Amino acid sequence: MVRQEVEQEKTRIVMIDSIYGYQISMRGQDLVNNLHALCKYLKNMGVTVILINDVLLLGRAESGKMALCLLPLELAKFCKELVSEFQNSLKLKPQNDPVTLIFVNQCQSAIACLEASLLRRILSNLLSNAIKYSPPNTEVVFELKLTETEAVFSVQDAGIGIPLADQERLFDSFFRAKNVGIIPGIGLGLSIVKKCVDLHGGEIALSSEEDVGSKFTVTLPLAKLEEEQLSPATP
Repeated sequence: MVRQEVEQEKTRIVMIDSIYGYQISMRGQDLVNNLHALCKYLKNMGVTVILINDVLLLGRAESGKMALCLLPLELAKFCKELVSEFQNSLKLKPQNDPVTLIFVNQCQSAIACLEASLLRRILSNLLSNAIKYSPPNTEVVFELKLTETEAVFSVQDAGIGIPLADQERLFDSFFRAKNVGIIPGIGLGLSIVKKCVDLHGGEIALSSEEDVGSKFTVTLPLAKLEEEQLSPATP
């Protein structure tokens, strides 16, 4: 059964990789005309809507067709709501010793100009990975800091860690570390994170040790708030 599932996962990876390359080669109306058929085909192959969106986002980013929509955002509130979603999801999982998600807020009601949808992708992917690769009865710590010029987000786990030899390629599309075993995934999450961080002109740093855990730190520059922008956007 495990072998069959692995083979199915490999088939999906090859299929998605091929369609991803085809999708970013399309331009203008060709892309619009084929988008619906592409999504329908992926769904029929058992690929989730989230994964479809990830593939399309990568394609738009690679083709230079993605523009930022920077709007005021209450960072603390945004992060708390996201953490609450993950905590509720963890409660629904049938585990005796589930992973505990902890949010450490080092800023209060600060408003920052960022792209809410891309920030959600960044943080959701990092939190999801941290939880997925952590053993039961461990903690994932999500921390938010703010300076005058930057927003700093960090996600730290006590999971399987990332082998040093794999860290250089970790943000490549469809790459997975050699120690993931049978943990499901196709290697798109961190490449999505990197693209979203790059679009913000930010940086992402990794500190990891195999069998000890990993810490990802994302630093995003804050756009200057104008007087008419002081009302925060809804995430």
